[in-house]
Amino acid sequence: MARRRAAAALIALVGCAHAQRPPDGGDDPRLAAVLRLATEIEALRGIRFGHPPRVRFVDGAAMRALHPPPEPRPGLDETVVAFGLAPPSARASLASPVPPLGEYDARDDTLSLLADLRADGADRPVVAHELAHALDARRFGHPDLAAIADLDELLARRALLEGDAELVARLDEARARRAPDEQPLARALARAAWPLAATPAPPPALYADWLASSALFVFPYYDGMAFVGALERAGGFALVDRMLEHPPTSTSEILHPQRWLDGAGPEPVDAPAAPPGFRMVARGRFGERLTRDLLEACLGAEPALAAATGWSGDAYAVFAGEGRRLALAWSTAWETPADAVEFARAAAGLGRCWSEDARRATAADRFVVEDRLRVRRDGRRVVVVRGLPEPLAQSVDEPLAPLSPAPAPRTPPLGPLRLPPPPEEPPPPGRGRIAAGRYWIDERLGIAAELPPGFRATTALAVEFAMERHGRTAASATLRLLAEPAGDLAAHARAVAADEGRVPPATRAEPATFAGAPAAAVTIVDGGVVLRALAAPVCGGRATLALVERWAAGAGRAPLDGWERSLRPLSPAPPVCHELPKDRAPPPM
Repeated sequence: MARRRAAAALIALVGCAHAQRPPDGGDDPRLAAVLRLATEIEALRGIRFGHPPRVRFVDGAAMRALHPPPEPRPGLDETVVAFGLAPPSARASLASPVPPLGEYDARDDTLSLLADLRADGADRPVVAHELAHALDARRFGHPDLAAIADLDELLARRALLEGDAELVARLDEARARRAPDEQPLARALARAAWPLAATPAPPPALYADWLASSALFVFPYYDGMAFVGALERAGGFALVDRMLEHPPTSTSEILHPQRWLDGAGPEPVDAPAAPPGFRMVARGRFGERLTRDLLEACLGAEPALAAATGWSGDAYAVFAGEGRRLALAWSTAWETPADAVEFARAAAGLGRCWSEDARRATAADRFVVEDRLRVRRDGRRVVVVRGLPEPLAQSVDEPLAPLSPAPAPRTPPLGPLRLPPPPEEPPPPGRGRIAAGRYWIDERLGIAAELPPGFRATTALAVEFAMERHGRTAASATLRLLAEPAGDLAAHARAVAADEGRVPPATRAEPATFAGAPAAAVTIVDGGVVLRALAAPVCGGRATLALVERWAAGAGRAPLDGWERSLRPLSPAPPVCHELPKDRAPPPM
């Protein structure tokens, strides 16, 4: 049930599909509930179906069959390897390994739902999301995403599709609960920046494949929803409809909706030509979002954000040489020379991570990228060349035409418009705090700890504490209070692990400690990600603390160990103990 709720909140990790049915729902209460919800979504979105889409209920096998492996995208493997987004042996994909709970298929106007979904229950957001897809497809058509060759434009179009549907689902959820519309949206946006810690069982792609992370998990649903939500707050869905008739084509516009309204689209940049002895195997625009992801995987979140801000345009080309050799030439344009200077400094820092990739190369790798890097700035332009000896790198870089001193004037696509400030969710009462950016202190739980270097932490999620680090040594930890007697700690640890994903039957809990107290922990390795679930007693066993840690296999564990060692109790009887029923006796341990 916990996984179902989490999946409903996320809606789905990849694309969505469709189906058909009688207009009154017949005798099937599931169908009748979908039809009633369709009427409500029509009113919320301001678009009429005319006739509802067909609806069919399918089992898990049929839903998986709706998602056969996609056709390989030409040049995608070479692109992600050349940028260092995936290891040289990887085969990249923009498809999620997780089948959705529901899917709308615009080709036959059919909405397919898992047989046990209930549109009038906990699964309402899933069905609302897919109905919103159906309405958008009827009104604006459904783009052929497979035909979009440019990665940056592909992510932008996915963000519009999923962002609009996700916003409709969030607003419908708020109205169904009679909650202020802004609160679920504000809460969702606040959690959008915490993909590892805020959702159960994130796919291994979040740790190992940053292209898949942006393409499938975070950017389309959350950044897309933030973009569409900003327009909806400014002018309702009428303004959203105007935008969809003249949609943005870059991730930079999605990330900065006011800049898009001001007309700041991607600046045209010439792609580098192939040097002698190489042929071009991929070209396109990388975009601001993937630039940020690339830098974050190597340099950390804050330097990446600072360096990627100010992006104005880019063009990359990937070249293949003899044998398995690959090379990258990436020409970027920036709003100001100062922005270019900051990016050039960050791009030079990529050399450390790319050198590590080169040292780990093996004879079994599909591709080889030599440990060579050239970064040159000229005014607002920065050219990055990877994998070519200096004479060839110069032959790729120097013929590029110079940029103008400033980007050309742009025309606002919808006329002069200013966006209201984004909503802010009030901080939850009674939560801990992050002090001086280095310490987590929670007087209510009676615990304090020092944050490991490179981790971000928050107390604003639906847990007592969360922290995470992105990149090649990605890791996360969440701590929540269970108002349940501790009892059998081993059973609790297994239950916590089961909430996060599948637990193999032979998995056993091992003794552990937490903040000086005895605990039990379950450790599971799945798809290159290690999950550790720990249960510890609090308030003399009258309640339980549940800790969930994840890290990339082979890296990331040491900082979590250090964090656990730094945990200190602040009080033998913290305030949370007074909130528990006084007649609750601790069970036998």
